[in-house]
Amino acid sequence: LSGDGGGGGGAAEGPDATTYTAVIDAYARSTAKDAAKKAERILFRMMDEAEEAANLEKSGLPSGAGAAGSVLPNSVTCDAVLNAWARRSNREGAERAEKILERMERLQERGASGSGNDIRPTAYSYATVVSAWAHSGGGGEAAERAEAHLNKMLARAGGEDDDDDDDARPNAVVFNAVIDAWSRSRDPRAGEKAEEILAKMERHGVEPDVITYNSVINAWAASGHLKAASNAEAIFECMMKGGEREGLVPTVRTYNSLLKAWSRSKLPGSARRVDEILRGMLGEGKGPFGDDNANDDDGKTAPRPVRPDVVSFSTALNAWAKSDEPLKARMAFSLLERMIEFHMKSDNDKALPNAVCYNAVLNACAFSASSPDAEERKDALLVAVKTLQDMRAGGFADPDQVTYAQMLKCVANLVPPGETRDKMATNLLGRCRDEGMVSREVLTEIRRAASPGALEGLL
Repeated sequence: LSGDGGGGGGAAEGPDATTYTAVIDAYARSTAKDAAKKAERILFRMMDEAEEAANLEKSGLPSGAGAAGSVLPNSVTCDAVLNAWARRSNREGAERAEKILERMERLQERGASGSGNDIRPTAYSYATVVSAWAHSGGGGEAAERAEAHLNKMLARAGGEDDDDDDDARPNAVVFNAVIDAWSRSRDPRAGEKAEEILAKMERHGVEPDVITYNSVINAWAASGHLKAASNAEAIFECMMKGGEREGLVPTVRTYNSLLKAWSRSKLPGSARRVDEILRGMLGEGKGPFGDDNANDDDGKTAPRPVRPDVVSFSTALNAWAKSDEPLKARMAFSLLERMIEFHMKSDNDKALPNAVCYNAVLNACAFSASSPDAEERKDALLVAVKTLQDMRAGGFADPDQVTYAQMLKCVANLVPPGETRDKMATNLLGRCRDEGMVSREVLTEIRRAASPGALEGLL
């Protein structure tokens, strides 16, 4: 690619923009460590030539005078490199993508023209950089950087009568990427900021879609705000009211984000609210959670309630485990049985119970030790033993390191010290060792569960 196009009075032609873009795209898709840098190096060489051509044109000289045989980039070429850096999913990738975007903006302002079209950032270019910040792990600062690009697009689009820059007007993809950046930020402002962007989106005549509402709900779920769950449900209800628009109906992901919001809530009754929503998904409830206006993640309307998946059930199980509800161990076990029944009857592989589900029930049992009711504590131990037995016999999931650690925690928390507790603990350790599941957490819990004498010669 560094050749001059050959001799022979110009009989041979050098590579064109399509060739350069193909090479850059190959680097962009490569998993090699330095692939993005190599793609960027080629692009910057092309940009340097574009800048030189623009300077010559402004000085009244022919643009080719100082760049004979040069090939100028276009937005497609630039977007390929933006993608290469965005796929890094780290801060460096986001910063490098942002620098390329800023250089595209400078070239556009200076009137540089590329091959086939202007070197101008499009909505896709901005969405790529915004997405790079969303996946950079930079928290609230990264989300602010993403939002700054949206605001810049809106400022440029505002008050323009011509359609020359229509390709750079923010669309639903750009707005959604910024909301996603806030939802991933774990910032306490995430829910409020996501709602602000949703309102701004509607003010600028861009219709929110399912992805928009899912991301706003998820932003509230991740915010840690005291009223996060109720605010997330208000967004869900707003989405339901707009369901007359084609495709704007809840998906499994919508429900799972709402379930997550309630499962993380510290408000009293949160676990029961999670259970109500899940019952609606199973077709057992009334109102918005039991209606037939839901679909799968492909966005196509389906004449039935949305079906819960393993994430739906595991979120609900964890809600019971973390709650202060009485009889939470029994409630969690009952939910696990309903999950198994639902999977068997519907033959829904997406609702296949896994180790996380069984472990959540064991967690509910272990933390039932704080109950003042001795009968509830006794029942929690029975539930724990039954859960482990069912796990081994059910064929859905095998016990893992977390399973044994949780079961040992149940023994330590629910069985009075003595011979019975020592025997239960050492038997569990033996089984755990035979299955190669001993972990640091297992060793911590066995020391809590068994007496020093019972552990002699075992550790």
